Amino acid sequence: HGDETPQARRRLLTGMPKRPITSPDLFTPPSGAMNTPAWETTGGRTLHVSGMIARDASGAIVAVGDPAGQARRCLENLQSVLAAAGATFADVVKITIYVCDRASIEPVRQVRTEYFTPPMPAATLVIVSGLADPRALVEIEATAVVD
Repeated sequence: HGDETPQARRRLLTGMPKRPITSPDLFTPPSGAMNTPAWETTGGRTLHVSGMIARDASGAIVAVGDPAGQARRCLENLQSVLAAAGATFADVVKITIYVCDRASIEPVRQVRTEYFTPPMPAATLVIVSGLADPRALVEIEATAVVD
């Protein structure tokens, strides 16, 4: 009969080693959920990606003073690492975004919607007093599960 474990059955039903978990008891913003509260993972390879800042291939910080531009570069760097591991943004189950200013939150969220589609990864956004490079305004780290 093949593999009859719950994980195998779930993978047959969902086609992936992960599924989003939500609750009707949680607040959903009027604009729709910006993240999925949790992801259950049942297999696959787990990829932990270090925080990406807005560095280009030469190491220079790009989009200095522009949180949206920096978020875009962070996500492009993240996409590059994911691709090197055989993953895509669809495999990301958790992101943590660090911003240096409350005013950066909305521009960064807007950029995030250019790269992620529902169901969104679980997400945490943290306002910090600074990042390792003082020109960096945004840092994004991720966890992905790849089948």
